[in-house]
Amino acid sequence: MDQSQLEGWTRATAVQVLQVFLENSSTDSVQGFCSFALRNTLPDGTSLGSWSDQENFRHRILLAFAQWTSSKARQLDDHVPLQNHMPNVHCSTSLNNYVNQEHAGIADAAISEFIYHVAIRLLGPDAACFGNALGGFFARGGFSALRGDGTSSALSEYPALVLSDMVRYLEEIQAKVLKVAQELTPNELAGSLLMEFCHYFTVITTFSQQSQMLQFRLQAHENVDEAFQTSEFRIQLIDSCGSLMSMLQHIEQVYNRNQSLTVAVDFEGVDLCRTGELCLVQMTCDDDPTLVYVLDVHVLGQKTFHLATPTGMSMKYLLEDHQNVTKLWFDPRNDVDALYHQFGITPRNVMDLQLAEVAIRRSQGHVVKFVTGLQRCLQQSDQLSHDQVSCAQDIDNRAKSLFEPKFGGRYETFQERPLRDVILMYAAHDSRYMLLLYQYYIQKLTEEWYGRVLAGSSERAKWFQHTDYKRPGT
Repeated sequence: MDQSQLEGWTRATAVQVLQVFLENSSTDSVQGFCSFALRNTLPDGTSLGSWSDQENFRHRILLAFAQWTSSKARQLDDHVPLQNHMPNVHCSTSLNNYVNQEHAGIADAAISEFIYHVAIRLLGPDAACFGNALGGFFARGGFSALRGDGTSSALSEYPALVLSDMVRYLEEIQAKVLKVAQELTPNELAGSLLMEFCHYFTVITTFSQQSQMLQFRLQAHENVDEAFQTSEFRIQLIDSCGSLMSMLQHIEQVYNRNQSLTVAVDFEGVDLCRTGELCLVQMTCDDDPTLVYVLDVHVLGQKTFHLATPTGMSMKYLLEDHQNVTKLWFDPRNDVDALYHQFGITPRNVMDLQLAEVAIRRSQGHVVKFVTGLQRCLQQSDQLSHDQVSCAQDIDNRAKSLFEPKFGGRYETFQERPLRDVILMYAAHDSRYMLLLYQYYIQKLTEEWYGRVLAGSSERAKWFQHTDYKRPGT
């Protein structure tokens, strides 16, 4: 097929794709998508020209569309930190004119149109298809920032909230497109593509008749669907300001409602300390212990900790809260060294589960010479079922073959993007079980021993205070 034929096929298929997924195939959008698809290498390393049949070509077009949508989402996401706490006078005036119209239906239509024009202004004229989809998303009540009192004050006062919703919706579209591509040619989609375009995952457990063992795999979801919500092991990957803002808003609601919060925290990185790179932060909140947030610090950088909601909730605020938020860690010393020296954060109100396990042994009269690792603690706990222990051990072994040098791996695996599915499961499974360990340990600790653990935890949380880095001992 020559270049002219390739361009013709691309345009015809692009019109169909935009109409199916966005219900808009404007000339500018079709031209913009075609130009992107023809000049860029696809996520699997191929190009549109390297196809074997019509079905294969559709598959490649869908990959290109997921990639194009992702690029627009990232472009929009770049505006979220810039708009945070910065009221936009032009935006506010325009919206006030809209919402003061006589009929609510007219106002809703006007705001949908306003969102359409915001998308075009920020993303370019070829984004008309996305502007149309985002306007429809608002009409269906999809913008969490515009719910509640029926006004659009959130958009005029804090545009970052609505921009975050727009980013999340585009992320859902790209995941949906990829899932359709997977259905077309399931054998051609590597797991890395799911990791690049999807943000919601569940861990599926199956029993292999051949090996007579449990097997685990990652299942991607387009959004928070029923299958995701009912799973016992859920992971949300946070690698955009939009998804981070959404998470912070949820945590803020729980915090305000309960006036307290317990979160399990775990870090992954390369030579993690004040000079090594922090790559991932895993966090599980006690309001929903089956959901693990995995924050991609390698992608988000300082924004991971300093992006805040309009009322000030941020990861920095959460970690530094000294009264209402209990942070569960398993030996926080290297983690806090990195937090303070690289991000200016001083964690407070820390409960070290490693010290809690030591305290339990000592309270039972044992002479303790060494601390115990997390996997060993999980195996010894009666809070976990046999399947849960097997899951933790299997994921641990598979991941260490990728990042532990003594098992043939390399720590730089944590810096590779897209993340590998095993690495995401490994990162998530530790913090998932830490809340269970906490409940198990506090039942066994007397008030005196609990106080000792908190005192020791506080000292470990100050590990960053050493003038020069000090490697933690046992």
